[in-house]
Parts: sequence; structure tokens; C-alpha cells
Amino acid sequence: MLDLEESESAIDIGDFSQVEYLAGGKLPPLFKRIYLKNNGGFPEATEVEGEEYVFSINGFNSIKYGNLPIEKLMQEYASQNSILVGCVPFAYDDGGNSFMLSLKREDAGVVYLWLQDEMRLERVCSSFDDFISSLRGS
Repeated sequence: MLDLEESESAIDIGDFSQVEYLAGGKLPPLFKRIYLKNNGGFPEATEVEGEEYVFSINGFNSIKYGNLPIEKLMQEYASQNSILVGCVPFAYDDGGNSFMLSLKREDAGVVYLWLQDEMRLERVCSSFDDFISSLRGS
């Protein structure tokens, strides 16, 4: 399973409820297992092999703790752009773009990269499980 360095304080299973409430959907089991083990932090991997492109990855956002926990980011993103309602910003790249896990009914489970400058979502892979299995070192 994925190991992250410099994680925030540990969370418990009940801490996912706020994220799921804000997104209007259920988080995948692997997402929960990873976050119960490591609440955000930095992976050894530096790249994600997407369906069409290779993306850089810098770190994973935390739940509940830290300066910008996922719940706060979700509220900020949703207020900036309605396309991001129902998306969970769980990680980020070197340029400040956010990896988003969609919990929307029409594309639940799909991982996108929110390209901040272009204000658009770029599809990365079809599931969070695929995202995690595609992490690799440079």
C-alpha cells in the first residue's frame, strides 16, 4: 500500500463523513484505507501514468488537519467554479494544480487534474485504484 511521509495527525473512519457529505457521494475503499494509514503527505513517487499523459505529483492533501485540509479546499473550489462541486481535491502537482476524485453520479470514481490556469478538468484515469497503481518514481 502507498506510504506517505510527513503526514498530518491520524484520522478515524468517522472523519470521512464530512468529505462525503460535501461531495455528495461515497469515497472508494482504497482511498479510506490509505488515509487511515497516512493522512496526506508526500509520496516517494513523482509521477502518475494517466490514460494519455504522464503527470507530476507532489503530495497528498490531508483530511481535517493542516492549513488546507480537503474539506476546506472543497468549499473553496466549489465556490470558485460549479464544475468542481462533487470533486475531492486529494493531491496536487508541482504547479499547484489539484488532482480531483469525482464523486458525482455521472462520473463517480474518475480522477481528473484541475488545471488552474486553464480552468478545466483533464481526465487522468478511470478510478482512484488505477491512479494509485500508476504512481511511479521518475
